[in-house]
Amino acid sequence: MFYTHIAVSVNNIDESQAFYETVLDMKFISRQVIKGIVIVHLEDEKHNGIELFKHENPLKLEDNLMNFQKVGIKHIAFFVENLDEKVAKALLYGSSIIRPDKDNKRMIFISDPNGIPIELIELKK
Repeated sequence: MFYTHIAVSVNNIDESQAFYETVLDMKFISRQVIKGIVIVHLEDEKHNGIELFKHENPLKLEDNLMNFQKVGIKHIAFFVENLDEKVAKALLYGSSIIRPDKDNKRMIFISDPNGIPIELIELKK
């Protein structure tokens, strides 16, 4: 068994696609519309995927996903080569820092354009 993808509902499909492609180096695989829902599939070089779903009338994210007391998925995590470079790109694409790097552990939480928490962990050299 192996991981294939995660699904993320978004407010703006084009903005979200640009964020994941540019900031996280995901590659476009496909785009389709099923019953009015736009679905964009992206993958990294190891074929780990993200499916972005855009409903005609998305509902606002009201939960604090960083509240670990509540049951559910909390964030997406990526290993990155250069943490500072990824954070700078993310900020240019409307991201915000949710939890900064502490004690120079080379790990930070940012948000995607929809407020979804993303953990970036710099690979040890």
